[in-house]
This record gives sequence, structure tokens and C-alpha cells, in this order.
Amino acid sequence: MVNSRPLAEELGMLRHTSEPSIPNVPASKTPDTAAGVASSSAFKARVVRVSFENGVVGGALRSLRSRTDDMARCVEDEGGLRADSARLKLLFFVRGSKRASGMIVASARNIPLPVVRCIRKVIQKGEVGRPSTNPVGVKVLIELKQNK
Repeated sequence: MVNSRPLAEELGMLRHTSEPSIPNVPASKTPDTAAGVASSSAFKARVVRVSFENGVVGGALRSLRSRTDDMARCVEDEGGLRADSARLKLLFFVRGSKRASGMIVASARNIPLPVVRCIRKVIQKGEVGRPSTNPVGVKVLIELKQNK
């Protein structure tokens, strides 16, 4: 039997208690539509960062940012956030089918479980992009906030 834990740790697929903070791109630096920000009446979602392991996924950033309206709707439909803002880091693979598979939640701060499940479904139901190799590991950081 092969121990895959070291590889998962190396790819950042396991939750660590001392995880380094991820820098935030200020919203003032990029326009909302270009930054993947969606607004509903009560919440907005933003894809902060997409990174790849073992290749790249063409069109992934554009594809994920196009679903921010649905992500914001998840927050509204599933009861909101635990705080004014929240972050969700998801890890998954993209294979030849161009869809997310093997998705795990690396971290979820101030987000109730039903909201996490809904956002996972939003990402899994559509194509993410074209992988350069088979498979490509994808790490996505999503920020959710209350609209003020």
C-alpha cells in the first residue's frame, strides 16, 4: 500500500493548523467585474486566487469567476455567513473531462457547512477549463462578504 499523505501535504491538500496567510488583492486595485466579484442583494463572492500543480488549466480563472453570482446566491440561500467576511479554499483535480473531480475543502473560515456544500456543487456542475496535462491540481481561494 502506498502512503499518499506526503504527496498530499506537498500539494497543500491537507489542512494545517499553522497555515500561512494568503495575501489579499485589494478590491480597489481591480474593477469588480474583472476581479470576479458578484453581487446579490445581501452577499458578494470573489475568486481571489487560482493556482495549479502539474500543469495549467486554460480558462479556469474566467470560468470560476463567471460563477460568482451562483456562489453569492449559495450564501444567501443557505443562511448566510458566521461573520462579515469569509474565505474558502478548495483543492481539486481537472482531467480531460474539463470538470472538477476529487474536490476537498482545504480551509473554510466563517462559512457554515451548507454554504460550502452548495459552492462545491456550483464548481463541480460546470466545466472548469482545459488541462495541459492529465490531471492538473487546482487550488482556488474564494472570498465571501456581506454587501454593505
